[in-house]
Amino acid sequence: MNRQLDTTKVVVYITTFVADILSAYKIINHLNGFKIPKLKFGNELENEIVKELTRMCGGNP
Repeated sequence: MNRQLDTTKVVVYITTFVADILSAYKIINHLNGFKIPKLKFGNELENEIVKELTRMCGGNP
């Protein structure tokens, strides 16, 4: 039971964290709505992760 409660707490914490990050992203980029900013944020995050992995691999992933 305790592990299930801890899991629920982690899910709530992460969901709140991501919602805050997405809200800040919307404000910084002057975006309205939810779906399009969420998609743009996901695409930018994925691009940054790929760039970082490419840099870590010396440009040859």
